[in-house]
Amino acid sequence: PAEWMMRFKYPHPLLRYEGYSPLTALKLPLDQINSIDRSRWYSMKRNINPSATLSFDEMESPQPFPVEEIDRLVAEFENVHEGPENNGRLYVSPPGSKLEPWGGRPVDMDYQAGWDQLVSFALSAMGITKPAAGMAEDSSYATLFASLKQLYWLTLDPKVSRIGRKLTRFLAPFFGDNLIIDVRCKRIDDHEITFGRVDRGMQGKCITKNEMRQELDWPVTKEEWGEEIAGAEAQQEQQQPG
Repeated sequence: PAEWMMRFKYPHPLLRYEGYSPLTALKLPLDQINSIDRSRWYSMKRNINPSATLSFDEMESPQPFPVEEIDRLVAEFENVHEGPENNGRLYVSPPGSKLEPWGGRPVDMDYQAGWDQLVSFALSAMGITKPAAGMAEDSSYATLFASLKQLYWLTLDPKVSRIGRKLTRFLAPFFGDNLIIDVRCKRIDDHEITFGRVDRGMQGKCITKNEMRQELDWPVTKEEWGEEIAGAEAQQEQQQPG
């Protein structure tokens, strides 16, 4: 039933009782992205893009150039100069004609600049960075975990916390009093940070072997040595005289 449906709203910048979704905020940029995509498709589908044009504007003959002669020149030009093996070959244009290069329109560069700006804006509005979305070509190990941590703290964790509060308010009372629903994301841990935390615990003699194994996602042991201080034996051997 509709009355049982729960709505999770993003806060509206002006109205307390209304929501404001990222898709609503991004409706114009997303329309621009779709328009650029459609324009690219139609440009590839309908565009006439030769590599050069042969102009006869300088000819002084009052008679129009015969169509048959134009076809002959086109066939001759393609047979002699077309293809990779004829790259850089000398071309001598007929008297009264001029060969001009074609292409490289500056307006085409607006597609790439506009596309990158709009995509970056749309991702940031969704709380996603380019490395986290797999759009960074030079993503290193440290950059990847930094991006995932940023995604976790700025996007995923606030979102699931808001969902948990909503479920606690409207769903938990059906199952009992003083119940709290807690939704948590999967932890994103950098192994370098974990190793550094374990090393500091061993140096300070404040971590047991079982606690160290838990930090490293290893199974704990039921042996007595599991409750011993980690690294204590190695420090004692270093302190003993040779």
